[in-house]
Amino acid sequence: MSKWTLLTVVLLSLLQIGCGQGGDEKTGDNENGNDGGMISPVLTSFNLSGVSRLVDIAKALTFTWTSASNVTGVRYTVCELNTGKEHNCKALGSVVDALSLTVLVENIVASLSKDYFILANKEREEEASSELNLGLDTVNHMVEYFKPSNTGADDNFGVSLALSGDNKTLVVRAYYEDNGVKGVISNGSEITDVSTVVDSGAVYVFTRNNRGIWHPKCIPQSV
Repeated sequence: MSKWTLLTVVLLSLLQIGCGQGGDEKTGDNENGNDGGMISPVLTSFNLSGVSRLVDIAKALTFTWTSASNVTGVRYTVCELNTGKEHNCKALGSVVDALSLTVLVENIVASLSKDYFILANKEREEEASSELNLGLDTVNHMVEYFKPSNTGADDNFGVSLALSGDNKTLVVRAYYEDNGVKGVISNGSEITDVSTVVDSGAVYVFTRNNRGIWHPKCIPQSV
């Protein structure tokens, strides 16, 4: 064998070794420790475990769910099922890494026919939970009623009323309330009024704050 032939064989061997090393790098583990460059999902199936009312806030629902991952940075969105929205989700609120959230609903009656679920998100990955709807017992405990501070027989409270467009102000007439006080009363003093005018009438104004609590004011109609 000539020296040129021997040199050619050596060079070819070196080239094969180099190519082999490059191939090993391409098929080795990636930076996430996943073989072949495939990224394993971090989200798994999980459940919406409960929907309950919040006692001290009117029209507030607390949603609880199980974890969708053992990693941090997972965003959970409380969804009202709506097929016209992306991911079928009308978002009611979201949290990161927490497993519960309290949200306010505007219409309890309408909520009876709705389904709810949780949408988990981690970077580009999405996972939806199981679905739940409101139990009738939960809704029954959320129904509100209004009564006047100065109650009496035949006052005709509630015969006529008006609700503002934003659902935050309710005006109710009590046509035949007996009251001799004049002006706007917000401290309940109409209850102890002694200068009663028979069938003078009154208007009750209820205003709702951001926590969903209604506060009454009485406007007697005595002359």
